Amino acid sequence: MSGPSPRWLPVLALLLAGACQHGDFATAQGGSAGGVEQPLIVTLDDDGGARDIAVAAAMEELQVPSVSLAVIEGGRIAWTRAWGEGITPATPFQAGAMAQPVAATAAMTLVEEGYLTLDDDVGVWVEGWRLAVPGHPVTLRNLMSMTAGFTDPAFEGYPQGAPLPTLSQILGGDAPANSPPLAVATPPGSAFAVSDSGYVVLEVTMQGATGIDFAELARARVLVPAGMNASSFEQPAGDTLAVIAASGHDRNGRPIAGGWMNSPARAAGGLWSTPSDLAAFLIALGEAQGGKGELLGATGVAQMLERQNGGPWGFGFALAGDERTLALHKSGASPGYSGYMIFFPATGQGGVVMTGGDNGRAIAAAILAGLGETYGWPWDGVLVD
Repeated sequence: MSGPSPRWLPVLALLLAGACQHGDFATAQGGSAGGVEQPLIVTLDDDGGARDIAVAAAMEELQVPSVSLAVIEGGRIAWTRAWGEGITPATPFQAGAMAQPVAATAAMTLVEEGYLTLDDDVGVWVEGWRLAVPGHPVTLRNLMSMTAGFTDPAFEGYPQGAPLPTLSQILGGDAPANSPPLAVATPPGSAFAVSDSGYVVLEVTMQGATGIDFAELARARVLVPAGMNASSFEQPAGDTLAVIAASGHDRNGRPIAGGWMNSPARAAGGLWSTPSDLAAFLIALGEAQGGKGELLGATGVAQMLERQNGGPWGFGFALAGDERTLALHKSGASPGYSGYMIFFPATGQGGVVMTGGDNGRAIAAAILAGLGETYGWPWDGVLVD
C-alpha cells in the first residue's frame, strides 16, 4: 500500500555523531529518549536550498503531526522516542505493508507444521475465483516473494462506518469492495512486481488451510511469541485501540475523516502496531535464525531470508547485502500513515519509524540514515523498498 511520493529528498545526520558513545543518549536506554533535547537533525532539499532543522521542525514543515521511533542495538531495543502531541512510544499506528513480513512469518509456521507447502497450487484454497493464467499455478512462494504476476490495484481502505467487504468480495471486486478484481497478468514466477494482492490471497489461503480467522492465527503464531503486546490485526480497530491510536493525516496535513481508514485486507496492510512491537518482531526473527525462541524454526527463517525466483525479495522483506551485510527492508503506507523498518540480523542492529502522515517516509528515511551512520550499520544508506 504505497503512499504518495514526499515532496522532499531527505538526508539525515545525528547531532554530534558521537553522542551515543559519549553518553548523550544515556537516558534513552530501555525507554523513551525524552530527556534528550532534539538530537536528530534533518537536512531537507528545499527547491535547491538545503537547511538543517530538528525533527520537530521537519514534522511541521512536512505536515506530519506524529513520529515514533525504536532503535535496535545488540539484539535488543536500545531506546525509543516519540514526537507529537499526545504521542508516546506506546501509541499504535497503522503499519501498512509492514504487516506483510508478519503475515509471511505466520504462513511459514503453517509450512513448518504441514498445513501448507511452498510450491503447491494455492488455488485449492481459493474457491470460485480463477487464480492464475492457464497452466501456471500460483504458489505460496510466489505470493510471499512478490512473483505471483498480479496486476495490483490500489487498496485505499474504507471510511469509518462504511461496510467492509469480505475477502471473497475483494478477490472478485464485488460490492462493497472499492477495488477492481484481483488478476494475474503474467505467468507466476516469471517476473518480480511489488503486490499487495498476493497477500490478500495469502490470507485466504491461510484461513482455508486452518479454518482459523487470520487475526487470531497471526496473534497466536506471531504476535504473542514475538512479544507484540500492543499489536492487532483486528479490523475495524477495537474500542480500546481506537482511543489510544495515532490519527492519520494526508500530505497537506489534513486529518483523515474519523482518524483513519479501515483495511479489511489484513495480511496486506491491516496491522496496528508500534515501533517497539515491530522491533520486537525483528529481534525475534533474528533469534529464530540462530535456533532460539518460539517464533519460527531456523530453516523457516533461512527460507524467508533467501532471495526468491530471481527477484530482490525473500518472504515478506526486500533484501539487500549478504551474510554480515544482509539487511531486511520493509516500508509501509496506508492513507494518512507511513513508515519504514530495517534490520541487520548478523549484527542485531536496526530501527523502526512509524508516522501519522503521508509525508512521513521522508522523515523515516532521514532518521534511519542518521542512525545507520551513528551506530555503524553495515549498509550504504539506501532504502530498497
